Amino acid sequence: SPSPANCSTTFDCGPLRNLSYPFTGGGRPGHCGPPEFRLACPGNDSALLRAGSMSYHILELDQTRRSFVLSRSDLYNNTCLDGNYPNTTLNSTIFTYGPENEDLTLFYGCNTLMTLQPLNMFNCVINGSMSASYYLMGPIPNDPILNVSKCNVSVTVPILQSAVAMLTENRSMLKEALMEGFLVNYTNPYDEECGKCRGISGECGFDSVLGAPICVCGDRVCSVSGSKNQVTLGIGLALAGAGLTGLLLGFWIFSIRTKKRRKREAAAAAASAAESRSKDISGPPPSSKGILPISTTSYSRTTPSYPSSKSDLEKGSTYFGVQVFSYVELEEATHNFDPARELGDGGFGTVYY
Repeated sequence: SPSPANCSTTFDCGPLRNLSYPFTGGGRPGHCGPPEFRLACPGNDSALLRAGSMSYHILELDQTRRSFVLSRSDLYNNTCLDGNYPNTTLNSTIFTYGPENEDLTLFYGCNTLMTLQPLNMFNCVINGSMSASYYLMGPIPNDPILNVSKCNVSVTVPILQSAVAMLTENRSMLKEALMEGFLVNYTNPYDEECGKCRGISGECGFDSVLGAPICVCGDRVCSVSGSKNQVTLGIGLALAGAGLTGLLLGFWIFSIRTKKRRKREAAAAAASAAESRSKDISGPPPSSKGILPISTTSYSRTTPSYPSSKSDLEKGSTYFGVQVFSYVELEEATHNFDPARELGDGGFGTVYY
């Protein structure tokens, strides 16, 4: 993050005076605006805007209308290029061409069969030799020149309608027409953040490392309430809190269900054990050949009846002198079937102490 200096200073260069945010350059520090609006002032006479590998002379700038008139540096007071032939391109999310412009196409390195030199022809030295070049205005038509000439490269440059009128009247004024420049409108994608910053009497700036706008208050970066970063942080914290609450709630429900399931399993195991013992006692004795079977009636008279129903289990009883505890007594003895009191698995269920 930058160590900001005061962003109340302005950019001044030649006829351009008192330029403020979003523009930076000269005595106005780079953190005082987005990098797309950084200007240079070579020679202190003409401001330059750099965009990618190209630079443009700023002929006029209107901060109220958010527009300026630009002219390509490589074609300023010049009609021939030095071997690089880029088209005129600007960041379309920030800069847009005005409706007052018309396309001008320059053709270089042309071979022609024409015996007469047309008015829109000019000469350039390419690779050490003179070659013919042409220009055409507006959408490329089926111009007769293109039917009899073969050109190596073409470059499209916007020019003002006033320059089109100049060339229409005098075809030899190509250099002057290019120096007239073209109109460009600009927008600042960080206007909303800047408005909030000015609302707390701060100066709008930009952190090029983070790629985000900042608010400068004197010699420090100040916080802007309700900024996008803070909103994003608030949403993130809310989501994290909701996730943690959901996790705890799910764990609590799981614990309750597990405890209830263990109670049901313990009760079922106790009932099953009692029923099994009852069957062993009340069932008929085995018989085999040569042994007189004992009648059921006789067995019933000599063997006492033992409880085996659920209601009896809830009351508690004994089998052959062994006490069978009720469900309530089991709950009390095991602290509601507390897992911490488990010893292991027995023949009829979980064993507690």
